[in-house]
Amino acid sequence: RYRALRREIMDHGNELTAEQSLRVIFDAMAIPADDDQIVEGVAVLMRSAAARARPVPGAVDTVRAIAEAGVRLGVVSSAVYHPFLEWTLEEFGVKDVFTAIVTSASAGFYKSRPEIYLHAAELLTAQPGQMVHVGDSLRFDVGGASRAGMGTVWLQFPDKPGDGSSFVPDLTVTTLEGSAPGILGVLAGRLQAPRS
Repeated sequence: RYRALRREIMDHGNELTAEQSLRVIFDAMAIPADDDQIVEGVAVLMRSAAARARPVPGAVDTVRAIAEAGVRLGVVSSAVYHPFLEWTLEEFGVKDVFTAIVTSASAGFYKSRPEIYLHAAELLTAQPGQMVHVGDSLRFDVGGASRAGMGTVWLQFPDKPGDGSSFVPDLTVTTLEGSAPGILGVLAGRLQAPRS
C-alpha cells in the first residue's frame, strides 16, 4: 500500500510527509495509531536510517568546490521527512554551505512538479534560468528542473540506466568525483546566455 501511495504521489506530484503518508495507510488498513505515535515512530525510524546514510562518492568535494567558487547552493530533495536531510547534511559536513534546503515534505510537491524547484529558486532569490540542478533521476531531476527553466546535470550511475523519459540534460556525468568544473561550466553558460 505504501509503494502504491508513493507511485501515485510521484505521478500527480502533490507530496505527503512521512507522517501523513502513514496516516493514510493506517486509516485505509484500519490500524489504530494516534498522531503522536506516528510522529514518534517516524522519528525513530528516520534517525536509524540517517545513521546508515553515506554521501555519494565525490559529492562532498563537489559541493565544497562549487561553494568555494562563490556559488550559492541549495538542495532540492524528494525526502518525505525533512529532518532526515538536515541530519545527513550535518553528518556529511556540508549543511553550512547550503543557503536553502528544500524537501518534497517541506514544499508539498514531489520532484515531478516544477514548483519544488521554483520554491528553491525563490529561497535562493535566484532566477531559475540562471540555476543548475544536479540529480540522478532523468525523469524527476532533469525533467522537473527543466520544466522549471533550470539547467540540468544528470548523474547517470553506470548500473542505473535512464528511465525511458525523453529529457535531455545539459551535461551527463557518471560520477561526482571531479565533476565541479563541468557543473560550473553549465552554470557559466546559463549566466552568459542572453536573457529573454
